[in-house]
Amino acid sequence: MLSVGGKIQRKLNEYGFEITKIYFVSETIRLGWKDSVVYNKNKVLLEHMIGLTIEDEKFIPIKKDSYDKVYFYDDQINNFMSINQLQEYFDFLVRNSDDDCVDFINNRLSKNIELSNNLISNNEENPFKTNILRLNPPIKYPLKVSDNKLTVKFENFKYF
Repeated sequence: MLSVGGKIQRKLNEYGFEITKIYFVSETIRLGWKDSVVYNKNKVLLEHMIGLTIEDEKFIPIKKDSYDKVYFYDDQINNFMSINQLQEYFDFLVRNSDDDCVDFINNRLSKNIELSNNLISNNEENPFKTNILRLNPPIKYPLKVSDNKLTVKFENFKYF
């Protein structure tokens, strides 16, 4: 008996893709309003792009297998669009992470890591709509500029 993963590997091999690992993120029952499947797909992708575990909405210093090229395939446009917004989720996780993890992430991003986000279609001539994503380096403490003032005199602190 061929597993579902084996069937997918065989089909992707027909298109010239050699797959080493496949992760299935799905649901059997959706409870509540939170779309945990989309969250889990984003989480799996980022963990294997960066090489660190994500837990409690931050990167933690537990190593994961990391890859310089990661491929995502889905037949749902909403999932495809969510993955295209991966940078926003990544930035959120980095802001919550310890400095050691941020240093590790910055070092990891110095390599040319890319995510190939593929929407599967029924078009036999062009079966995939593909978007290539590269994560921007994280900013641990983003600076918000208000009224174009970057500095404030010490005397003015009492008014904030």
